[in-house]
Amino acid sequence: MLGGKTMKQFAMLDEEDRRDIFCQHLVADESIEVREYMDLDELNATHSFLVFRKEFGNSKLGQQLTQEARRVFYEENDFFVWLDDLDDFLDDILPGEGRIEAAPVASLVRNIAVLVERHQCRCGNLTDFFQQARIFSNLDSITYEWRDCWERYDRHELE
Repeated sequence: MLGGKTMKQFAMLDEEDRRDIFCQHLVADESIEVREYMDLDELNATHSFLVFRKEFGNSKLGQQLTQEARRVFYEENDFFVWLDDLDDFLDDILPGEGRIEAAPVASLVRNIAVLVERHQCRCGNLTDFFQQARIFSNLDSITYEWRDCWERYDRHELE
């Protein structure tokens, strides 16, 4: 995934060139739906992140490159997140052993749709949903979609 380069050679590339390589591997073709019990290994973007993280290791340089990859993942992907799963998403859904010191997810995400089950939306708490947008400091777009509770599950799970 590093184009035959070692980690040190990769690190010597211009930051924009590294970002382009990360984008090739970490940006999904479609929006990523974040929900409870999702299998992150099945998503190409998160699987690629795991490969990068393992290849980079825990050295100072490796952690710097892992942070760059993480930044690309959250900045360049579009996310659908169920309201109930928003806190888990903000805690960082990217897999790996141990967390790296990194920017909060809310400061990286640019495009997000928050999916709200209709029964959760009562007139009294509608403004609470919109207040949540304040936690995202880098947003280009946030939308709220009201869904019926059965829409939360894959069609094959219902059959």
